[in-house]
Amino acid sequence: MRYSIPILVMVLLIIVVGCKSQKNIKPIAPPETKNKTMLFSTTTSLLSVPITVQLNEIERQLNNGLSGLIYEDNTDDDLKYKIWKTGAITFNEKNGKIISSFPLKIDGSYKYGVSALGLSDTKKFSMNGVVEIESDTQLVNFKLTTRSHITSIKWKESPTIELFGKSVAITYLINPALYFMKQKISSTIDEKITGYGDLKPYVIEGIKTICKPILLNEAYESWFYMTPIEIYSTTARAKNNSIHINLGLKCTVNTSIGIQPKDNFNANKLSFKAVKNIPTDFNINLAAVSTYESAGKVITQNFKGEEFGSGNKKIIINNVALWENNNKIVIELSVEGSMNGKIFLTATPIFDKESEEIRFEDLAYELSTKNILLKSANWLVKGLVLNKIKENCSYSLKTNLKEGKETFDTYLNNYSPSEGVYINGQTHSLTFEKLEFNQIGIVAFMNAKGEMKVTIENPKLD
Repeated sequence: MRYSIPILVMVLLIIVVGCKSQKNIKPIAPPETKNKTMLFSTTTSLLSVPITVQLNEIERQLNNGLSGLIYEDNTDDDLKYKIWKTGAITFNEKNGKIISSFPLKIDGSYKYGVSALGLSDTKKFSMNGVVEIESDTQLVNFKLTTRSHITSIKWKESPTIELFGKSVAITYLINPALYFMKQKISSTIDEKITGYGDLKPYVIEGIKTICKPILLNEAYESWFYMTPIEIYSTTARAKNNSIHINLGLKCTVNTSIGIQPKDNFNANKLSFKAVKNIPTDFNINLAAVSTYESAGKVITQNFKGEEFGSGNKKIIINNVALWENNNKIVIELSVEGSMNGKIFLTATPIFDKESEEIRFEDLAYELSTKNILLKSANWLVKGLVLNKIKENCSYSLKTNLKEGKETFDTYLNNYSPSEGVYINGQTHSLTFEKLEFNQIGIVAFMNAKGEMKVTIENPKLD
């Protein structure tokens, strides 16, 4: 088939015009921020830190440190005696008091008669028994102390000696000294318990452990850590064969995204105070992270099947990518249609509390893109098209919020950063605090309220 020259020229013109109407653009892409910046949010909270010390641990220490001769009395010329520990001291709790049984032996001598007349003699004696001691517990400057008194002495036997032809019970002879002996045994028990009951090193070590930064999410470089300010303590109480002490830790609670935070624990900066009650409520900020990659995938789906423009001037958006540049979010749109290539927008992300969505305010064409469009496709610069693009750029953060809460909750379920230290609790509510972004993604900090306690169990009082 042959075409006439006019027809051929017309066909060529249509092709040329058609080709020119599909413009290719190559604006300069704003660079991605490379320097790592750390986003963080800080709250102040008071955490419950109960400490439990088993009585058998105090019992173990007391038996290790107290053996053999525990007291010798030479103050009376007529009555001299020594008190020996003969077996293991045992501890039990009864009605909030520590009840201890102390097996002992008394070896002594008694001088009787009239020395001035040379009519005196000395008799030796030995007797075994079990002393029962009752102790009240208290906490003074983080030292476990007791106030003890002997409630009974049960002698296994009551030996006698012959005095002036009569049989006299030894217990009768030493009764005048029993009062002082009881005081000495009680004070010995108190001194030993106080010596082994300094809980401050174990409190500090336990708090140091829980204050180390915890990596909540490796992919997002999400960190959680605490900086202690003050430690509060209530009175100590005995229950279920244990000593229970409730401490409170006032601290700043930090959530950060980015660079690993430094471990800045400093025991010398801690102050210790005695209080009556310690609340268990905590107040912290959690991070819900939306990476730019995941946000781009969601927004790309929002544009699926959508056309932007009117008449024969239309584009469709095939892909969306996001990154940070100069404290703005760059939105890259890969387009085809009346125009092929990439266009770049800049915007500021905001969080819609009601819909729990990320939206973009101040949406505008990046300067290089705008200059090109003004010359070749100014219809794209018009507000109507830009507003329609803006509507499709929002995306839900519900999944990220749920993921952030679930990740944190795993550290409230008997999490043990070291032996004998356990973290338990639960979150009751989440409310939006602030929105920030860096080179990793867009971060919504949510304030979480709930309960948290850090339990320090059975420290070895060595």
